Amino acid sequence: MVALAGEPDAATAALRARIEAPAIALMAFGLLSAAASVATAGLGVVFAALMHRQGPSSDMFPVFVLALVLVPCAFGFAASLFVAFAANRMRKGESYGLALAATVLAFAPISICWLLGIAIGIWSLVVLVDPNVRPAFRT
Repeated sequence: MVALAGEPDAATAALRARIEAPAIALMAFGLLSAAASVATAGLGVVFAALMHRQGPSSDMFPVFVLALVLVPCAFGFAASLFVAFAANRMRKGESYGLALAATVLAFAPISICWLLGIAIGIWSLVVLVDPNVRPAFRT
């Protein structure tokens, strides 16, 4: 049986099936991590508002708390969305470099889901560094 134009051959299709599960797990991690960053930022805002409401000892305290919470959460949110985007490209067999970058970024403590990211990152990395998997990517 001959592959139709634009469709991968059987070997490439088998390799893409091998990368699909870790790619979906990495994408789910990215979206979960982004949601966790938003939730953490929300809790930080609530905490700062409650502290300010109880009679602030310093007017700078809420600003200090917000800076310590919102800045890392914003970075974590952006990094998590990048992981989800790159994992989607990985699932489609596109952008090997982006897939590898997202896998490495999953190891970073970008949200409270960090330990989950390590496990999924190891799985994705093991699959991506297999020399037989590289040809399944178009770029």
